Amino acid sequence: RRAKFDGDLEYYSFVRTLGAVDRSDVALLLMDAREPCTDQDKRTASLIVEKGKGIVIVLNKWDLMSGEDTAGKLMKKIRDEMPFLSYAPVIFASAMNGRGVGKILDTVRTVYANRQKRIPTNQLNRLMRDVLAFDRLPSDRKGRALKVYYCSQAESEPPTFIFFVNSPGLVNTGFENHVKNKLRELEDFTGTPIRTFWRGKEKE
Repeated sequence: RRAKFDGDLEYYSFVRTLGAVDRSDVALLLMDAREPCTDQDKRTASLIVEKGKGIVIVLNKWDLMSGEDTAGKLMKKIRDEMPFLSYAPVIFASAMNGRGVGKILDTVRTVYANRQKRIPTNQLNRLMRDVLAFDRLPSDRKGRALKVYYCSQAESEPPTFIFFVNSPGLVNTGFENHVKNKLRELEDFTGTPIRTFWRGKEKE
């Protein structure tokens, strides 16, 4: 919707970004270190995640920054304003003096490899069973609690997991995010989104 963009230049720039993201495996989200997390940055980041692409955040113009704990403050700003990218690596770079630029390609290679990772079903079920046994599972007002029977990784690029449960409707956003975090503890998925789907056991 063009009303959300400031002028034709920004609109057509975003249209080109759409095509670039579609063609990519790993996207570099380039932000100005002096003014990160703009509305355009957030729109682009959301698109990358929606498309299931790997992502590396690059903060450019680092040579113009100064001040005590500037890196820490910028990291906090990014994590606070774009929490859905908590898994994305951040590189502080300067196109002017080349600082940090050499790290970009190595980071992209790592994220690309992470996006292709698979966890064997038997290992995934064993680890998830141990993890979920100590967590309070969601329940409804009638006291019916969620039961997770087993899970499997259906795809990679991005890593996609299917959980077979007694009632998918019991799964809430908080629990789904919790499971994604636990999956990241099982394997290094830095830089890649994780997708989870919940199915009733009768659909097996």
